[in-house]
Amino acid sequence: DLEHRRYGRLWLSRPHWQAWQRAGADRMRRLRDPTHFRGGEVLVDVGSYVGVDLVNFLRRAPATVTVHTFEPVAMYREKLQQRVRRFVASGHERLHIHAFGLGKSNHTACFAASKAASTDELSGTSCNSPSEIVDAAVALRQFPRVDVMQLNCEGCEYEVLERLLESPAALATVRSFEVQFHLDWGAQKDTARYCRIEAGLRAAAFALDYRHPFLWERWSKRSGA
Repeated sequence: DLEHRRYGRLWLSRPHWQAWQRAGADRMRRLRDPTHFRGGEVLVDVGSYVGVDLVNFLRRAPATVTVHTFEPVAMYREKLQQRVRRFVASGHERLHIHAFGLGKSNHTACFAASKAASTDELSGTSCNSPSEIVDAAVALRQFPRVDVMQLNCEGCEYEVLERLLESPAALATVRSFEVQFHLDWGAQKDTARYCRIEAGLRAAAFALDYRHPFLWERWSKRSGA
């Protein structure tokens, strides 16, 4: 309880946001610095939005990196497809755009889409264009190995990581998670889940590479694990 209250206060005061910006720490992210990729790796991007990070990555990463993007919101996915069209046209056969999101189970969801890169799942709401969500553990079965899994999906990161921690076989395929955790204002339930996920990752032999709570952090499988 003390730990998750501390994280909540840190995010609400936002001093680390200014520190992150001053330090230019966004360059630590794998999608922002593709020089960490040598070729042949598999990248999974969950919550690709309109593809801003993805285009930056494709411009600079080796062409032999296989990229799987997951974006359930049709409006965003159409813009993403337009943005990466030139890479597909130039023969980037290793780029795969999946028209669904990942979560704790197979279901459909309604999202409130905005122009500010935020999508919130709405419960108990009817909509004309529901989005498909697929069980994360089932979806990862198609990948023998995932070198980097980026999660920036406006809250689905909790469900995805909790589901993978329940499925050791699926979790074993992932070498590194790059995650933006989201926090509702003052919501202790999210900070409690955050701490439980941390404990689960450590127990599964992942080590923390860096952390700016509720901005970005990376967890990598320990050497030899």
